[in-house]
Amino acid sequence: MRFRHKPPTPVSLDITPLVDVVFTLVIFFMITTTFSSVSGIKMDLPEASTTEAAKTDKQVTVTVSRAGQFFIQGESVAEDQLEPRLLNAVKGEPNQLIVVQVDKESHFDPVVKVLDTARKLGLTRLAIAAKPTTDKEAKQ
Repeated sequence: MRFRHKPPTPVSLDITPLVDVVFTLVIFFMITTTFSSVSGIKMDLPEASTTEAAKTDKQVTVTVSRAGQFFIQGESVAEDQLEPRLLNAVKGEPNQLIVVQVDKESHFDPVVKVLDTARKLGLTRLAIAAKPTTDKEAKQ
């Protein structure tokens, strides 16, 4: 008996379904991922032609909203809790930079409250955030 041997069929791996699954997972993770931002508070900062970026990684951001609400590092803070929460945020480092973000439509009283509280705590490195003016506005 003579058996016929079939020639071996070439082995191939079709990765198209694998690529489809990977792309589907990438799209799923892109859609479901929440991106962290510095502040989720809607702010319209005042403009200044002499703005410069803060040159430190360690800074505490205090935000004053248009309605006069206080936020430290994006967390809402009641006015009576401003001092202890600010002290907790700087963790006893008096040389820490405090950046105050104020909506340009905000009243001045809450800003003075933040600056006064920081000075009472012995914090001397204070800055007010502003967005740079555009070249067109600076020339006028």
